[in-house]
Formats: sequence, structure tokens, C-alpha cells
Amino acid sequence: MINPYNYHLLRIALEQFGQPPQLLSQENYQLALSRAKKSYQIEAQVLTQPEAQQQQILPAQIDHAIKQLQQRYADADAFKTALSEHQLDETALREALERELRFNAVMQDIAALPVELSEMQLKAFYQQQSQRFNRPEQRHARHILITINSDYPENQPAAALARIEAIRKQLNVPTAQRQQRFCDLAQRYSECPSALEGGNLGELRRGQLYPQLDALLFNLKALQMGPVTRTELGYHLLLCESITPARTLPFSEVADKVRTLLSEKQRQQRQRQWLKEIAAI
Repeated sequence: MINPYNYHLLRIALEQFGQPPQLLSQENYQLALSRAKKSYQIEAQVLTQPEAQQQQILPAQIDHAIKQLQQRYADADAFKTALSEHQLDETALREALERELRFNAVMQDIAALPVELSEMQLKAFYQQQSQRFNRPEQRHARHILITINSDYPENQPAAALARIEAIRKQLNVPTAQRQQRFCDLAQRYSECPSALEGGNLGELRRGQLYPQLDALLFNLKALQMGPVTRTELGYHLLLCESITPARTLPFSEVADKVRTLLSEKQRQQRQRQWLKEIAAI
């Protein structure tokens, strides 16, 4: 006899642990099994409600769900083997997917009821969750690259270093002129795609460049240029054009995002409350 929560076990193992049940450690298997039983029980309870009887699940929806599952496997035979290993056949799978689709439809309908939010609620959520609206420090940078490539004499390490050091000497100009000079030299000499835009890398947050370049950029002052720095690509020059300090975005800028986040939170709370109510019946 096919266990009614075998599909739940397979789904939870893949979604939450990234592996089929048979590959889980004993501890994770027991955890997945416990969650599968609870998931099945909640699903079964929801499907007894009048809201579930109103849902119409079409065969095409089930076919689509099966195709999505099949994409996790190398081919159709591997998929069938996996079903067999988890004591599922095509009929049981279609039944499980039909139940899941019906359950999801009910929960979506519960969540879809309009959410009325006052300005006071929105601002209170903004204050409570202010860390969500923090904008990290950003640096606007320009970049010149001379690559290292042993196939070309001018890109041998010593030659490449000499070329970029010669470029750097041309940047020993007053600070007010440095930005335009850097832009011109990047267009003329840089071997980075950004050369087309005068070496412009745009606004950058920490962690977007090679580690050594990232550390360098975030230690520069506005309109300061760093020393020649080597990475696996070659030799680099960085100019920090401007600095945008870290800040918390004002409510006026994030009001729409606040409304979306709080609406979703309240929808989830509504779903949980509804599940509690039907459990008490």
C-alpha cells in the first residue's frame, strides 16, 4: 500500500534539504519525515473545508506540475525510477499533485482577501523593520585595466606593468582635472569593456569587485586614485569618483515597499489564523 505522505516526504526532502530522502542523514530524514506527516495532516484538514470543494483543478495543471518535477531528473526513466524508490506510481503522484494544487488554491484565496492598512500601521512597521531599509555605503568608480597575456609581448607581466605605470604618471594632475583625464585615458588604453564609457563602473557596494580591488576602493577618498593593483586579470587603476554614505532610506522613498511587505505579512497571518480556526472545529 502506498503511504499517503510519501509525496510530502519527497517534496520536503528536495525543497528543504536539497536531496532525495534516501540520501539524507538519519537525523535529517527523521526531521523531513516529521514535517511530511504534519504537512499531510494540514493538507488533509484543509481539503475537507467547503473552500476546497469549490476549487477546480484541471488535468493540464497536473501535467504541468509533473513536468516541473521531471526537470529535476536526467530523463524519463530516471524519474520513473525515483518514483518507484519512493513508493510512488503515476496514479499516486497525480493524486498527490491534485491535492497539493487544490490546497495551494485554497490558501491563495484566503490570502487574496483585501488588506486594509492605515498610515499609522505602515509607519509603525517601517520603524520596527528599519534595518530592511538600510542602504549600504556605495562608491562610484572608474577603472583602467591592462591585461596579462603571455601570447602578446605588450601584455607580458613586465611590459603590462610598465604600460599601466606610464598611464598612472599621466594622471598626476590637479584633483579637479583627474576625473576627465582618467576618463580620457581609460577610453584610449584600458582593456576592460568599461573603456567604452571612460572606465565607468557605476555605483558599487562592498563585495562586487575582486577582493583586493574592493578593499582598495573602499579605503579611497572622493576623487582619490589608488596604486597599481594586480589581480588574475592583470594590472588595475581605480579612481573613486564619489562616495554615497550608508543611510536608512526615509519612509517617503520606501512607502510602496513597506505596504507590500506588511500586506504579505498580514496575508500569512490570515492564513495561519484560518488554519487555527479550522483545526478547532
